Amino acid sequence: MAWRQTGSFVSCHEVGNEAMKRLRGAAALALLVALAWGKTATAQSLMNGESQALAFAPGMVEPLRTAPEVALTTAEGAEFRLSQHRDEIVVIVFGYTRCPDVCAMTLARLAQLRAQLGTAAEVIRVVFVTLDPERDTAASLRAYIRAFDPTFVGLTGTPKALAQVRDAYGVVAGRRAAPGSPRYLVDHSTFVFVVDRAGQLRFMFAGGASVEDMSHGIAILLHEQPQSGPSRSTVLPLLWQTGECATSLRALFICSRASSRRAPQGARP
Repeated sequence: MAWRQTGSFVSCHEVGNEAMKRLRGAAALALLVALAWGKTATAQSLMNGESQALAFAPGMVEPLRTAPEVALTTAEGAEFRLSQHRDEIVVIVFGYTRCPDVCAMTLARLAQLRAQLGTAAEVIRVVFVTLDPERDTAASLRAYIRAFDPTFVGLTGTPKALAQVRDAYGVVAGRRAAPGSPRYLVDHSTFVFVVDRAGQLRFMFAGGASVEDMSHGIAILLHEQPQSGPSRSTVLPLLWQTGECATSLRALFICSRASSRRAPQGARP
């Protein structure tokens, strides 16, 4: 089953009117599909009971499903399979080394996030999947990602293998060049996918998500036991203890609503 995104798309520079109309149409369609599959929490869904109690976290995926397999080759020439990294939190980014802006900003934020987490970041594996395999050689891919963090992993593969991964995650990418010019940019969707240690896709952070938003979500995963996946009975108290329930009025309402369902009437969370 292919994942669909909720409209986070970057154009590397201004495009023509017709191209912009197509991009807007694709983004709108992607948003409708995502809403149909329940991947974004709307105000109405948040009112539908405890099943949505934890859906306030930015980028959280509901309902949970196993993340699609990623079977590619690292920039060092080794085989990479997502399913073989069950003891790690895997962060998946799609982009290319000649990207003039958003790819570098996203990787820089992830490097900052890992630095802030200190030793806890040892279980976080950031992988960067190229969208431009013809120009992103193994050497250039390796040099690019290591400039941000030496632990980052660059992934490439055959055009067919890369297309399968893109399609599985609903990633949209396309070349754009001036007529007659051999140089081109790659317009692409910009979600950051986070897979927990049980192999479930837990977060889809939109392009431009702050370090704070991403760290809030990943902190939840770090407190979960490997292979266990999320548990409301353990995650909800954690949210109260770490102050997540006080990040907004909406979050406070959701936590209070969920706690009232779990505790006797009149009990405090």
